[in-house]
Amino acid sequence: MIAYRHTSEKYARSAVMQGNFRLWPLSYFRNLEDAGSLIPDELEGLVRGHSGSFDSTDYAEKLKAAKAFGGVGLFGGNFETMASKVHRISVTDCVFENTVDPGYVLCLSEDKISSSLESEGRASTVVVSDVYALATAIYLDHASILGVPLVGKVQYGPREWKILEDSQLFPDVFVKRPTFSAQNEIRIFWPAIKELDFVDVNCAAAREYLDLATPPPEA
Repeated sequence: MIAYRHTSEKYARSAVMQGNFRLWPLSYFRNLEDAGSLIPDELEGLVRGHSGSFDSTDYAEKLKAAKAFGGVGLFGGNFETMASKVHRISVTDCVFENTVDPGYVLCLSEDKISSSLESEGRASTVVVSDVYALATAIYLDHASILGVPLVGKVQYGPREWKILEDSQLFPDVFVKRPTFSAQNEIRIFWPAIKELDFVDVNCAAAREYLDLATPPPEA
C-alpha cells in the first residue's frame, strides 16, 4: 500500500534522511488549537451519545462489561444499570472513550497532492512506498514502547448517535466524521506498551520505504 505524508520541508527531509517521526496519541488531536481547520477533532477516538436508553441485550452486555473492565470512559454525562429491567442501560448526553487500547497514530493520505494542507505550511510530501513495511520497521525498532501495528484506510461516518439498536458504541481509530473526509487518511496505529505524551521515532530501517516527492514543474 502506497501513501503520502504532507508536512513541512524540515520534517519531510528528517523523515526521509533519518527515519524520524513524532507519533502522537489520539488525545493530542482532540486537544489541538490553532492547527488548521482540517486537523483538530474534538471527537477523535470518541463517540458521543444523546439522551435515550438501551434495551438491546447484546450492546448492553458489551457496554456493561467494558465499563466494569475500565474500558469505557464517560465525559459530561451519566451511566447507570437499572435493576427494573435486566441489562437496561440509561445514557444521558455521554461521550464514550475506549480506554483499553491507548496508542499512537501516524496519519498519512491517499492523495499525492493536498492543496488545502499547503496553505497550512505542509508543502512537502513524503512518499511511503509500503505502509505495512514502514509500520513493521518502526514497531521492531521500538517494541519496548509500541505494540504490533494496525494499518487501515479511514472510513468516514457519524461519531454522534442517538440510542438505537444498531448504534456503534465503541470508538474506532479508523473511523472519523464525514466533515474530515477530504483528508482521505490512511493510518498506522500502534497500541501503547508505554503511555507517553508522544514518541519520537528514529528508525534507520524506515528510510528504505520513504522518499521525497518530486514537485510538479511550474507552469
